[in-house]
Amino acid sequence: MTTLRATSPLSVARLFPPPRPDVMFMRLADQSEDAVLLVAPRTQEIFYANRAASELSSYTRAELEQLKLSDLIPSAEERQQLLQPGQALPRTLAHVQFSPRSRRPPPAGRPLRVNVRLLSGGQNADEPLLLVLEDVAPLQKKRTAIAANERILSGFGQLLETLKIQERPIHFPDVL
Repeated sequence: MTTLRATSPLSVARLFPPPRPDVMFMRLADQSEDAVLLVAPRTQEIFYANRAASELSSYTRAELEQLKLSDLIPSAEERQQLLQPGQALPRTLAHVQFSPRSRRPPPAGRPLRVNVRLLSGGQNADEPLLLVLEDVAPLQKKRTAIAANERILSGFGQLLETLKIQERPIHFPDVL
């Protein structure tokens, strides 16, 4: 019979068992920049919310875990479109109106809109729904910045074409 030394991999594995899958999921979800919710399909009660969901909604995580999905997505029609059984996954619903806690008004008086992706769940009545919510405002800002950069670059392209047509040599001053 062989004895295990205190530093062998087998003895370390006994001291530090691998984390449970639910703990691993929570650690990964908390690393995400997008809001992640686990929702009970029958009752639509939220039973897990990550840090980003708390920041997006202005509720604490404990408060979120006492809410229903209808408290965050008030439109019954949008919830039904998202949660309709029998459709392929993943499923995305864009520009869904989202209701954060009233203490944080939406910027510029506009309602907060999110893209909601249903990644898994709902195939049977007991399988939890995994929802990922993403604020639309930063995406719109990025698209606006990209469009502005494209306009600037096209202006530079037109300027270079004009200079080529006029057969002017292009000289760049030495910066060094």
